[in-house]
Amino acid sequence: MSSLHGFGLDDVSEQTGTDPDTLRKFYLGVGKKKLKAVILGKIDYIPWNDWVSKVLDPHWKTRYNQLKPLMEKVDGIRAIKP
Repeated sequence: MSSLHGFGLDDVSEQTGTDPDTLRKFYLGVGKKKLKAVILGKIDYIPWNDWVSKVLDPHWKTRYNQLKPLMEKVDGIRAIKP
């Protein structure tokens, strides 16, 4: 996902504290928009915090509301109802 927002491998490595060699096993590289931007010298992207609040947050809230009725408090700790 980071590559879709203009993050390079070095940026992800620094942010996560993970060795770049380890990330290369899982990192998909740049997205097509990022590569086109590098070639043409322009980029259109959604800032990370906007992407989280507008794209990710609604999915998280939907899933939370699906799971919430399945939970019950046991000794002050939420647990899945049997």
